[in-house]
Amino acid sequence: MYVKITFSNNWCGCDETQWLKVKSMQDAEAYAEESLFDYAQSYEYLGHFEEEEEIENYYADCDFYIEEIEKEEFLENNGTEL
Repeated sequence: MYVKITFSNNWCGCDETQWLKVKSMQDAEAYAEESLFDYAQSYEYLGHFEEEEEIENYYADCDFYIEEIEKEEFLENNGTEL
């Protein structure tokens, strides 16, 4: 199956999208959950946070969205097989 995963921190427009070939939606969800922290960490510096609570809220706001796609979209975007 082919999926598009979009990672978002929901505030700075720094969304990242990955196109993947996976065995199941469960595999896609597991991958996204494992990758979410690395994504969030890569943009944390943009927040210029001063309080620990601000950092915690930033990470809590980060999320991902998974959408099943067609093989053509996967190929057009040079997708990766997990």
